[in-house]
Amino acid sequence: MEGKGGTEMKRLVLFFITLVLVITFTSARGTIAQEAEKESSMDVSGNWTGRWVVGTTEGKVTLVLQQNDDQITGIRTTSRLPGQSFPLRGNYKQGKFTWRSEDLDGSKLEFELKLKGNSLSGYGWHGNTQMYMSLQRKASD
Repeated sequence: MEGKGGTEMKRLVLFFITLVLVITFTSARGTIAQEAEKESSMDVSGNWTGRWVVGTTEGKVTLVLQQNDDQITGIRTTSRLPGQSFPLRGNYKQGKFTWRSEDLDGSKLEFELKLKGNSLSGYGWHGNTQMYMSLQRKASD
């Protein structure tokens, strides 16, 4: 049978373990919230270059974006249609850039790209065809 001292020692150890867990959880939650707030307040304005992929076919793409609050406007160019540019519109919320554009023939593109640092990547649709796109922010001159 344990004495009073043994029970109190167990309670004290349990208290400190609980305290450490609460502090760790609170700190991690704060860091996650700060990162989410940082990503949601980022500006995607600028020149982005990268590639699009459909199955085994790929090409180059450039987006020139301007952000006003969460609204995005811009121009899209692609190696598939050299010398032509297409307007795009979208929004940026909680680390996601969602946009739409049309080709000359009226076919629609819709994408949802996730921002991580100076990279945008994700999937979208060109008509009924799913595509992947990966872009890097071009450094300012």
